[in-house]
Amino acid sequence: MRKCLIFLLAFSLILIWTIPCWSTDYYVSASTGNGKSATIDKPAKDLGNIISKLQAGDVIHIAGGVYLGRGSNGADIITVPVSIIGGYSDDFSVRNPWGEYKTILSGDNMDKNWEASPRLMIDLMKYRGKEMPPILVDGVIVDHAGRNRYKTDEQLEIVRAASPKSGQMPTPDMGGLVIRVSKTGNFEADAMWDITVQNCIVMNTAPTQGALSVAGYKNSKIKIRNNVVINNTGTGIMTGTKYITSNEDEMPDFLIENNTVLFTWKYDPIVQSFSGNSISLDGGTVNIVHNNVLGFADRFGINNVAGHLYC
Repeated sequence: MRKCLIFLLAFSLILIWTIPCWSTDYYVSASTGNGKSATIDKPAKDLGNIISKLQAGDVIHIAGGVYLGRGSNGADIITVPVSIIGGYSDDFSVRNPWGEYKTILSGDNMDKNWEASPRLMIDLMKYRGKEMPPILVDGVIVDHAGRNRYKTDEQLEIVRAASPKSGQMPTPDMGGLVIRVSKTGNFEADAMWDITVQNCIVMNTAPTQGALSVAGYKNSKIKIRNNVVINNTGTGIMTGTKYITSNEDEMPDFLIENNTVLFTWKYDPIVQSFSGNSISLDGGTVNIVHNNVLGFADRFGINNVAGHLYC
């Protein structure tokens, strides 16, 4: 009997050590949310209110509405791998992200809590966990219009510098949707990041580089598809890597398809001649690019900076 109990105890410990932690689904609604419970019955009011409780593999569902960030700071920085899905009705029974239930991430340039970071960023440069769940961003609209400083109320021309007299903050020079990953604590030979950005809109951002930017790591599989990137400076869609290698088989592998990228301006018409590209492909990346609509860029449709391009 004692041997049997010892065996069962040992078997139970093995199960605990080998079964992955279950992910949690969180819910956010601008109109019905209140507090940090973030359940489907009691959603949180803003994504920024629950960032501190997120764990690897969690999934955040966001209803339609305008979200300004925690304390209207206009920036959500997440440091664990999660998925973010927008475009739901307030009861989360229906989803229509580009129609009736638009999930809009913006900010307030005049707010005292204003931050210059990207509007939505999954930053895993310091993440060292073993868990590498798929990362998905699907159905969110990132609009920097409310975060920028403009010359007039018509919002036709941005102003880069702040105005201490009026209290207006500078126009952020960061992208709207940024994901970057690095090495982790998972040293298995086949471990890799699987990242998808789809059905999103990124608009009115004024970065030096990518309005929608993803930087992978060794063997990463990255899909950027069915997005609209419109009226931005720098680069519309930018691919990059945080792993340096000359071996093409180990480089991050990007699939860029069915996107529309329009009106990409130079960051500065005189000084920064390398910006104003619809798509930029960094060195050390492998890219399949097809079925995209690219137009009205100040410089190039596709700027291939020593990357590996297959059309």
